[in-house]
Amino acid sequence: MELGGNGLLGSLNFARQLTKNPGLEFRVGLGAFGSEKTFLTIPVSLNYILGLGGQHASLSFGMGMTYTKADVRMRIIDYEEGYEDTRSAPVNLVPSLAYRYHTTKNLLWKVGFNPIFNKHGFSPSFGLSAGKRF
Repeated sequence: MELGGNGLLGSLNFARQLTKNPGLEFRVGLGAFGSEKTFLTIPVSLNYILGLGGQHASLSFGMGMTYTKADVRMRIIDYEEGYEDTRSAPVNLVPSLAYRYHTTKNLLWKVGFNPIFNKHGFSPSFGLSAGKRF
């Protein structure tokens, strides 16, 4: 379960590590985005997990793409000209850099930086997730 991150507002994800730690991880999920009207999001990403010396902490970085029928709005404010504009795009590139930690009971939590890029520009975003390792 993730708040923010690749799902944009929130998502439930399935992640599968493809190789031993350190190694590749594939993630796919279903999420939601919107404030007045809620839209389905489909985040997909490929990450590399790098151990940080201990057996429980790691760093992950990768690239993802999130599709949604909603238009993700980038708020552009020009203070000198005094106007505000909103722009939108349904396909978003979402790179990620995150710190991960799993406990001895295989509970996992992660906090990361997940900026959103689309045809209209860049928007900084963060994610916080918790789940169970299998």
